[in-house]
Amino acid sequence: MRVVAFDKDRGLEAFIRAVGGKYLPLETGKPTGFNPLQLPDTPNNRKFIKNWLYNLLAYDNYGVNYRDEQELIAAIDIIFEHKPENRRLAVFVQSLPNPITDDDRPTVNRRLAKWHSGGEYAWVFDNEADSLDVNKYSVYGFDVTNFLELPELREVIIMYLTYRTQQKTFCFFFDEIGDLLRINIFKNYLKINLKN
Repeated sequence: MRVVAFDKDRGLEAFIRAVGGKYLPLETGKPTGFNPLQLPDTPNNRKFIKNWLYNLLAYDNYGVNYRDEQELIAAIDIIFEHKPENRRLAVFVQSLPNPITDDDRPTVNRRLAKWHSGGEYAWVFDNEADSLDVNKYSVYGFDVTNFLELPELREVIIMYLTYRTQQKTFCFFFDEIGDLLRINIFKNYLKINLKN
């Protein structure tokens, strides 16, 4: 049986390590080793990347308008022309226009600045290599304590973890599920998957 545990306060760390599993204590400010842009080029992965990018932009109150969407789609096409090892957010934004405008709405390029190249949240997804290998171990533990109170982070991190692990057959375990149920992406994930 393959197991994924979403843990709080590192309560399952000793157990997961004892059974030979991989435990990732995700800590605010420390590189996660996540890089969604290095996923294989498939229609499902492209759809995920688009939704993931929308969620990176979700908490600045500007939303994603038609122009933003077209810029993101074009940049997704360009990033997938690169070799996987050259794909990361810092490279992705180079394909986004960044004109100086008179309106108050910042460009998508500027809005993504905090997620790459030393920005406030660059440690989350702008990693040189995606080190999350869901094929290597039969038990995974992710400690999500440090970002449960940070909506902008928790949504996109949980989105990535659930996407990567749902591609394989896993049994899921949730420590303190009440905290996770505050996460919209997680609630939607449960609604969809509990029907099956």
